[in-house]
Amino acid sequence: QLETATPASAVANGRCAEEALLDKQLRRAVNPKKMHEIVRLGALADRLGRAAGCDEMVDVGSGQGYLSRALAFEHSWTTVGVEAV
Repeated sequence: QLETATPASAVANGRCAEEALLDKQLRRAVNPKKMHEIVRLGALADRLGRAAGCDEMVDVGSGQGYLSRALAFEHSWTTVGVEAV
């Protein structure tokens, strides 16, 4: 279960409830909607990867690499981001 408890001030200031769960460096220049997606999808990918016995994560369509970085730094995964140019 993903915890979403954060100070009420974060939500009151227009930030998302997951802000406290993401490292400050990973939060830079990330809007609240994207932050919410990164935290939720990162936790899901982490649980599924561990349950399946995976060694690495591949982020297909990684864009700017927010999810890949969150998986690497917050969940200790070796990640590869793939994006079309």
